[in-house]
Amino acid sequence: MNFGIRVLLLAGVSATLALPQALSQGDEALELARRLVMRSGMATQLHAIPIQFENSAAQHRGRVPAQVITLVTQAGKQAFQPAKLHEEVVRSVAAGMSQASMRDALEWLESDPGGRITAVEEAAATSVSQEAMARYLDGLKLQPPSQQRVKLIADVMSVANVVESSAGALEAITLGIAVGFDAMQPLEKQAGADALQLRLRESNLRGQLLANLGAALPALMLYTYRDVSDQDLSAYVKFMQTPAGAQYTRVGLAAIEEALVRGSFRMGQLMQRKIPAPRTKT
Repeated sequence: MNFGIRVLLLAGVSATLALPQALSQGDEALELARRLVMRSGMATQLHAIPIQFENSAAQHRGRVPAQVITLVTQAGKQAFQPAKLHEEVVRSVAAGMSQASMRDALEWLESDPGGRITAVEEAAATSVSQEAMARYLDGLKLQPPSQQRVKLIADVMSVANVVESSAGALEAITLGIAVGFDAMQPLEKQAGADALQLRLRESNLRGQLLANLGAALPALMLYTYRDVSDQDLSAYVKFMQTPAGAQYTRVGLAAIEEALVRGSFRMGQLMQRKIPAPRTKT
């Protein structure tokens, strides 16, 4: 995840100077979190969120007036600004991970296997070609992947909580769209973000997403890691099973989902300020 705030380390300056030389504990945690977000590829994924929001809103064409979709999309791009999401994720990671775990995670992410894994994950977040993936999957019908490869992909999905994280992101984006459409209703008919979030939970949307993604993602994962060696994938799984890797996964995924939910609530605030909802005539 690319967060470009760097701290200048003042090397070689005498420790006897009265001005503070070192980062405070809080600043050091934030700097480590920024490096972690940058090295892990989360920033690239967050930059794709406004596009995903726009694509999700576009699926309502034909059922919702075009001008409403346009207004919701415009507000969504502001509510889910990558820079804002980035900073929120960084602060959540800094608060949720120990500095020792962040350093251990960075050590792996900055290794050769870690760099190769991150590169393909960043590419998948920004430039998946549906046509190329279809050709690849057609090729698998003629030459199926080995059982070892299938197991490795399943292991990656398990230790990285891929299905759960994808479902959480889609649910948060769905909430943002619902909040946007809700804000276009007359004031007395608006449900509000809190009520809409509760409705989504009660609708079992998360369960439906988990089932659908669980069926669809293995093929996408095979495509995403098609050029990654079994050795690198094994190293990836091994890292994610360490205490630092497990904490990195748990905290990172929670931070992203929390940032997206906050974006959904910002969505309602933006819509209310910029697009006053019509009142029903009495």
